[in-house]
Amino acid sequence: MLQSVEDAGGLIQRLLEPLASGSYLALTLATAELAPESAALAATYTRRGIPMYLRTRSEVEELFTGAGLELLSPGVVPMHHWRPDPGEQLAEATAMNMYAGVGRKP
Repeated sequence: MLQSVEDAGGLIQRLLEPLASGSYLALTLATAELAPESAALAATYTRRGIPMYLRTRSEVEELFTGAGLELLSPGVVPMHHWRPDPGEQLAEATAMNMYAGVGRKP
């Protein structure tokens, strides 16, 4: 639900603080980069009192690196492209409006 949190980086820092080294953080975050029509939907939610903060790939990457996490391969990618099963037929990146990634606390 980080797309509803303006200071997602601050929240992540607070969540990670008590965790032991070797802990993992998995994130999925909404974006308009892959599906531009998501911007209109986000604006509707925001007008109705549910804030939506769509983030770019670089902003999602910064949530990991800013928290000092080691980003696991394949990095921040469209959600359905994060470690697919071998031979799995993947939809185009624009079929999803979410980025996904996993980071490890050193």
